[in-house]
This record gives sequence, C-alpha cells and structure tokens, in this order.
Amino acid sequence: MSSIEALTSIPEFVTFQVKKHGEDFRPTHNEDDEKGINEAIEQSGIPIIEHNDWKLMAVEPTSAHHPHHGCHMVCWICKYEGNKLIPWKDTNIDSTPLYFIQKMEDYFITQQQRSPDLRVYGYSGYINPTRARLLSEENPIYRRGLPSQKRKHFHLTQSIPKETPSYTLNSNSPSDLVRIESTLNFAGEIMIEEFKNAFTSYGIQHEMRVTPLNTSIELERTLFGFDSLHDAMNYTHKLLSDVFLNQLWIDYSMRLPKQYMHLVPKPLRIQQTLVPTAVTLLPSQIDRTRYEFPNMAVFTFPFSIAGTLQLLDGASLSHYEVQNDATS
Repeated sequence: MSSIEALTSIPEFVTFQVKKHGEDFRPTHNEDDEKGINEAIEQSGIPIIEHNDWKLMAVEPTSAHHPHHGCHMVCWICKYEGNKLIPWKDTNIDSTPLYFIQKMEDYFITQQQRSPDLRVYGYSGYINPTRARLLSEENPIYRRGLPSQKRKHFHLTQSIPKETPSYTLNSNSPSDLVRIESTLNFAGEIMIEEFKNAFTSYGIQHEMRVTPLNTSIELERTLFGFDSLHDAMNYTHKLLSDVFLNQLWIDYSMRLPKQYMHLVPKPLRIQQTLVPTAVTLLPSQIDRTRYEFPNMAVFTFPFSIAGTLQLLDGASLSHYEVQNDATS
C-alpha cells in the first residue's frame, strides 16, 4: 500500500522557528538574479577550498536551515578571473573541474567525520522568481523549485536537538499547508514512478521509509545512490535538463493534481514545482545508521518538493525576521 492510499487524515507534522539574520540576498527580479549572492561572497566570503581559478566560499546564511545560530554553513562554488568573481551563468556544473569536486567531497567527508550528525546537501532546479510568479499565476498548482539561488551551493547543518521548541502545523493555515504538502512529497514520488524510464542509467534506486517526528505514520522516500559527488551532480543535472525539456513532463504535471485528488484527505492538495528539482545528500554518519542507507557515497531524491529536513525527519522550518537583535 502506498503512502497516499494509507493516509486517512492530515498528519500533525512539526515545524521549528528559525531567525533570519541580516539582509536577504535571494533574487527577487529578472535583471540580475545573481547580484545579491555575488556581492555577499565578495564582501564576506571565506575560502574553504582553492584549486587554480576555483574556490569553495563559505558565507554566513541569512535564511538559516537550523534554529540554533552557528549550526548551519553554506558553501558556494566560485570561479575567478584574477580577483573577479565570474557569474554562474558563465560557468556551470559541466565546466566545474572533476578534481575540484573531488576536493569538495573530501572536505565534506572530513567535516562529517569530526561531527557525526552533520548533513551535507544541495538543491537542483533553480528558476528565476519573476518567471516562477508568472507561471504560477497561469496555473495555481505550480510554484518555484527548491533552490533559492542560481549559483550552485551546499548546506552543512547539524541535527536539531529533540528538546528544541516546535509547534504543530495547522492545515487551515495556507503557509502551513504548503509545508504539509511538501513534507508528504507525494508529487515527487508519483513523478518518479511515472517517469521511471528516465532512471535507467541514473544511480542505484533504493526505497526508504521514514517516520516523521511526533507521528506514528511512515512515508515512502525513493532515492538513488552514486559512488561520488561528481557523478551525483552531473547525472542529476542531465536528468533534470532532459525531463524539463520534455513536453510529457509539462503535460503530466498539469494533470497530476486532478488525477490523485481523491486519494488525499481534504483540504490537502498535491503540489508540483515549476521545474524538476532534486536534493543531493551526503548523509550524516548518524543518518546512515538510523535509515540504513546503502553503502554508497552520495544520494539524490529526484523530483522532490521537500527539503532535506522534511525528507528525513518529516519536520519543516518557519522563518521569522529579527530586527536590531544584538543577542541573536
């Protein structure tokens, strides 16, 4: 029995409140959707890895993925000409050197050995917010994908302590309902099944079940294993590019909510993102034992509309602004 068919009521998922710090550099317009993050990297970025013209730059996150300050870092892939940062539109995954990606993976693994609860993950499937807004107006089922930035980056986060305050999501709240829908990730699982021919040469498929925090239900998660970060990044980039150019994807996405509406409790809807998205994950050492991950280096959750915390813990984050808070 699938997760959809087994669900008879809306689960009481939890969410953690997270403070936003400083000026948000996420893009909001068409003119230059790299401007904010490029300025942040140039002003406050710290080099973690350097190889010829390439650097992995750490920047303090303004939209944290962890309720406790200092438990989340973001690393950005950067190419330079002299001291000039090259826009990501002029570089891409294909042009990122293999040796540099290997050095990134080695760095991530070293950090995980030092901190067994450290997760490393990145999102694929960026779309400009102006285009996302226009498309969502044409079809309400659509919304932007997981990545908030065009430039490729990875998050390093520690696990959230069980005693951290949280509250239960309310399905009558539009913002909470979106978090419930994405935590369930039904649309992502359905799309993997419907487009299974796209995965014939894509990683090693594995089925996993997770029990969200403070619930007794189980949710199905389909993931694919790779031997290296380089393979995961390149195969995922090709997969999403090929599918997004496929008219079948667009047509099926349009039909998806109507086809499965009767299988979920009201007022829950099945949502799909504007573009195919994916989560690339190096699980923490604790995750590997807890969820019995196969013995492979890197995993992806393709077509996911859920973030890493939602996929593994069934929990979400609710961000709120901090104004002139010297202690935060």
